[in-house]
Formats: sequence, structure tokens, C-alpha cells
Amino acid sequence: MMIIAGKSGVMTRFIMSLAILLVLAGPARAGCDRARALYDQALAAQGEARARLLQGSVDQCPTYEGYYELGKARYRAGELVRAQEAFREAFRLAAGPKAATRVLANLGQAYEAEGRLLEAVDSYKVALKTIRSLGAQADRLEGALKKVELKVIRAGLSPRQISRALRFRGFQAEPSLDLRILFEYDRARLTPEGREISGSLGRALTDPFFASKSFVLIGHTDKRGTDQYNQVLSERRAQAVAEFLGTGFQGVAGRLRTEGRGKRELLYSGETEEDHQLNRRVEVRVID
Repeated sequence: MMIIAGKSGVMTRFIMSLAILLVLAGPARAGCDRARALYDQALAAQGEARARLLQGSVDQCPTYEGYYELGKARYRAGELVRAQEAFREAFRLAAGPKAATRVLANLGQAYEAEGRLLEAVDSYKVALKTIRSLGAQADRLEGALKKVELKVIRAGLSPRQISRALRFRGFQAEPSLDLRILFEYDRARLTPEGREISGSLGRALTDPFFASKSFVLIGHTDKRGTDQYNQVLSERRAQAVAEFLGTGFQGVAGRLRTEGRGKRELLYSGETEEDHQLNRRVEVRVID
């Protein structure tokens, strides 16, 4: 067998590689051309026909637009699980934060419609943070998040639900959950209701699944008061929850650390008592 060497050999290998790529690119281009034609037909169709054409489009050539429209079509048809699958694919293909935010808002709606409220909160929250980072208005997203969070508060959270939420790796760096743990006014002492939800958290953290995990408790306040005062209060409240958990639940204390964010990471920009209540929270974040 002759081995081609030198500059001519390098050039020959380059030309051969380019030829192979061009051969392979031909069918791919044709597939994407067919996908675009199906996508255009889908936009003119309705109901199941629209969903069928969009599915054919993404099967031929996966695109953000195809999966995004497919998710909307599945959602309108009440096919919530399939809608979620399509939106997750659209998120994976999203080019930039604006496109990602649009998908997350729709995915939150699909989760909410299925009753998966904690997953809906996760999607809405990431979308809200993203759109705010772009300096854009977020009133609609803020309203959607508030509606779901109020549903969660009214329904309450069991240890099992907290455990499931802290296992769910959605679109944040680490799984996390906001808990509205009540304290006495202007103090870091837990109310009876605050001890109850902290107890549910403690039972969740003793789940064997979390035996090798660590957690950070992050205190947040509402916007009233000075930055310095709220920073100290948020730290004290996170520490109060950590002490409660460390005392009442064996093996948890050594896996906890605390932080305070004061009023730097408000979720809600309004001035109502409801907004203030929702901004006062202790965030639980899993550290692998």
C-alpha cells in the first residue's frame, strides 16, 4: 500500500475529507428542505393536522422553531406530557436567552396545567431571572409565577413533595426550592407554622437519597428596610432554620451551611403585602 506523504499528501487528504462531507451534507440539506416545507404547511393547518406536520418536520430536521410550535400544538390539544417533551427539546436548541425564556414560559404553563406546580415554579422562575437579566419587562411572567406559588402555599408541602422537588434537576444549576417559613415579626424566631414547614423539610432531608448530599439554606427578605438590616436578618433567619434542623433531625446538621441575600434577589417587584410575603423566603439548594 502506498503512503502519500508531504504537502501533496496533506492536500489529497483534505480534498477527500471535503468530498465526504459534501456527500454527507447532501441528504442532510434535502432533509432540512423537506422539514421547512412541512413546517410552512403546518403553520397554515389547524388541530391534529398541524401537530402531525410539525412532528414530521422535526423528525426530518430538528429545529428550535419546529419543536416550539409543536409544543404549542400539543398543549392546545391537551397532550401535556408530549407538549413538555417538545418544549424541552426547543429549550435545548434555543439560540440565546430570549428564545430560551419564551420556551420556559410555555413549559411552565404545561407543567401548571398538569398540576406539576413545583416544576412550573422552577420553569417560571428561571424564565423570570433570564428576562430580567436582559433588562426587559417581566410583568406577565411575574404574575404567572405568583399565581402558581400561591397555589403551592395554599396546598401546603409534604416531606415527599419537598424531597421530589429537591431531586428535580430542571433549568437551574442545582435543584432548589423556595419555602415560605414564617418567623415572628421582625425576628429570627420560628412561628408554630414555621416550625411545621421546617419539620417537613427536615424529614425530606433525611431521605436516603440525600445521604451524600449537602445543602445551603439561603435567607431572603422583602424590600422594606435598609440593605444592611435586611442582610443581617436574612442571615439570622437562615441560621435559625439550620439550628432547628440540626437539633431535630439526626445527621443533617453537618450537611448544612447558611447564607443571607437580604433584599438583593426579590422575586416580586410590587408593594402589596402579598408581594412582601412571597419575597420573604428561605431557599433550599442541593449541593452535589
